[in-house]
Amino acid sequence: SSGINAECPLRPGDKVFHIPTTVLSWSTFFFGSAIGFSMMALSKVFQVVDKKLPWLPCRMIFTLVPFVNAAMIFLILPSVNYFPLIVILLVAMAMGMGTLFNGSFITVNYEIDPVNSSRMNSIFNSVGQIPGFIWPLIQVFMTETDETISDYEEVHRSRWNRYFYTMTTGPLLALAAIILAYYLRPEEWKLHPSLDATSVVVTNPNVVEFDGAEEVKIKGDKGKENPAA
Repeated sequence: SSGINAECPLRPGDKVFHIPTTVLSWSTFFFGSAIGFSMMALSKVFQVVDKKLPWLPCRMIFTLVPFVNAAMIFLILPSVNYFPLIVILLVAMAMGMGTLFNGSFITVNYEIDPVNSSRMNSIFNSVGQIPGFIWPLIQVFMTETDETISDYEEVHRSRWNRYFYTMTTGPLLALAAIILAYYLRPEEWKLHPSLDATSVVVTNPNVVEFDGAEEVKIKGDKGKENPAA
């Protein structure tokens, strides 16, 4: 293996951080697994906070805070030269962004409009996948560096720093979009009556009426459907 290592030059990332490729690979596997397990813990935190706070503040916290966290980390990364700290920051950002699936894409869509939530999730998920195809191309364009130049490490790091600063705009734009959407249409950011126990009005044992919504049809004692009055 020493002969192979002697003949094969280090990759650009290894030249910057001076970390063997094998270590980087295993680190990716380990921290990827850690992020996956952390999602289960964050789900429990979500359930606890949901019981302590009203519906809208709870959902806003789990939707907006991860974007703030990501923007701050992207701003900090260019000034961090310690590789383990870089890894910790990136893992923290991934853990925070993972809460979006609890606070936004799945939970909020369903709670606002249960009937159409599957369609909205499909649309948002499709749109959300687009950056996964585009950003790698942008990353290569912004960070690719000629390895033959004398000041390779300096130029390479400078281009990566510029890339991180550019990535900061993504979370900030998302924050602005969510806040603007709330202030433009606040009446739409409400828990659906069918999911809000405080809005249930029982006027008939066989009919349930929701405050501000039409009565729903339910099964009677004999299993027959009773139309709403």
